[in-house]
Amino acid sequence: METPSRALTIAVYNNKGGVGKTTTTLNLAATLALLKKRVLIVDFDPNQSDLGDALNLRPLKGKVLDILKNKESNIGDIITPYKFEHPKLTEPLGFDIILADEDLIGDVDEAKLKQQVKLHALRRALESVQSKYDYVLIDAPPNWRVFAQKAIYAADVVLIPARHDNLHSLQNAGMAITRFIPEMQAERQRFGDAGPTALPIFMNNAFRVSDAQLQLMHQAVAKIIKEGKANANKFDLTPYFYPKFRKGHKDLRMITIPYMAYISRADFMHMPAAFAFKPAREQYLNLVKEYFL
Repeated sequence: METPSRALTIAVYNNKGGVGKTTTTLNLAATLALLKKRVLIVDFDPNQSDLGDALNLRPLKGKVLDILKNKESNIGDIITPYKFEHPKLTEPLGFDIILADEDLIGDVDEAKLKQQVKLHALRRALESVQSKYDYVLIDAPPNWRVFAQKAIYAADVVLIPARHDNLHSLQNAGMAITRFIPEMQAERQRFGDAGPTALPIFMNNAFRVSDAQLQLMHQAVAKIIKEGKANANKFDLTPYFYPKFRKGHKDLRMITIPYMAYISRADFMHMPAAFAFKPAREQYLNLVKEYFL
């Protein structure tokens, strides 16, 4: 983990929108950069293009599609450096970004796109630059369509944000682990590769969660776990929702990022909150240590 021979590729995904995938991607990148790691982030949600917008960077035009379609194209040609400069810094902090493609915005013809762009296209394109980075973070769209599938296929691990107060985000997190990620594992296994691994779900943007709300959430999660065990794969989701849970020791603590006003303030400043505000930096540093160091 400390000295990888190639980048660890992380897809940040939940089939439900509004759970903070872009915020997570951006601030993980900033925190890893603070730790002197080489980071590339990929805005693979063209319909929203929020990752580039958060940094006040315009989307590309046609270039991502060309990279995905053409094996001879070099993905390095479309990488944009992002630098954060501050008077107290002896040298700027930053990471690299592949911006979204505005030619892919709107209702694309999925059947035609699948013919033009193979499932492995993003993974293949990233392979040429992986030795230059320690981490590649992919901001995936909130659906299970062509771009999300390519993002998960390209990943080594999948990080899934959810919310205490949103039942659908919890259900979709469970569905990603029991259904969607196994689909891509099966595709990768055709080529002798184990495929992406799901990391424990973490609760994002938790704001003043009362005991009553927590009880409701635990009841909902218990039902999701029960349904996972009852499906054809008999999938036990317990360690994904409760990573500290052990037999004989029912620890229901979850990995959590609290609600922070600093996030919205940083959006207006067009910079990652982890660069601008110490409380945000500390929270994401905990998340990075939990998962990636």
